[in-house]
Amino acid sequence: MVRPAGGATRDERGDTFVVTLMAVVILLGVVLMGANLVIDQYGQGVVRTAVDEGAQTGSVQGDPASAVAACQAKESEVMSGLLAGGFGRGLRLSCQVQGSDVVAEASGTLPGWLPPVPAVHVQELGIQTLETPPGPTTP
Repeated sequence: MVRPAGGATRDERGDTFVVTLMAVVILLGVVLMGANLVIDQYGQGVVRTAVDEGAQTGSVQGDPASAVAACQAKESEVMSGLLAGGFGRGLRLSCQVQGSDVVAEASGTLPGWLPPVPAVHVQELGIQTLETPPGPTTP
């Protein structure tokens, strides 16, 4: 075997593996961050829906006591149906009647999947006017 003039040769076997491995790791990180972004957007949409539906359901009850109970029940129903599990554990939902309005509020954080991805802070507010039941009609 004849060696080329000018020095030692370098064995390049395995260089392609290292480059390919690094490319796969970077691609996997980008895909996971993109998936986390999509999941965060979904979670924010669910929270927005829960407060809107809760306030709307509470507003048609007529009296403040049943409005709060109906609002809380609807918020729980939406959250358990669309965002069950640990992903929504950091969220606090509440309902109250303020004056003539039913106010549903949610705040908290949605966790990130990877350490470099920060948790997303969520704060949503749903307000609907409390409807009064119609009075007795006169013929």
